[in-house]
Order: sequence, then structure tokens, then C-alpha cells
Amino acid sequence: MSSKLRYRRGSIADLSSIRFEDGLSVTAEGIEFNVLGMGHEFWVAVQADVIIAVAVLGRESERSYRILHLEVVF
Repeated sequence: MSSKLRYRRGSIADLSSIRFEDGLSVTAEGIEFNVLGMGHEFWVAVQADVIIAVAVLGRESERSYRILHLEVVF
């Protein structure tokens, strides 16, 4: 039986636990500087307590976001 997939807003603490593969265009340092530093958000998909995907969202208006980047990291 597979565990449930959960989605939640990412945090600075998540950055150290994300296992990015070599060659992926998203890095922990890039998220911290370019995403959070610019006021964007990042969300994670978690399965069995492992982050398996990261989505970077850019705010377009008060109620609208655009997916700027999506990476599956498992």
C-alpha cells in the first residue's frame, strides 16, 4: 500500500532535506535567494515523509499565482 501524497508550503528547514540530483536547475541556495528573497513561494509534495517535488510560484496579483518552475526530485 502506497503512502498518501501531501502538498504544503515549503519552508527554509525543508531546503536542507531536499535531495536534489546533479543537473537539476533548482537548488536549495537558488530557492532561498531567488525565490524567498523575491517574495515568491515554493510548495512541496511529500510522500512517506520524503519531499518528492518542488513547485515555485510567482505572485501575479493578490489572488493569482503563476507556476514558475516545477521539479520532481525523487
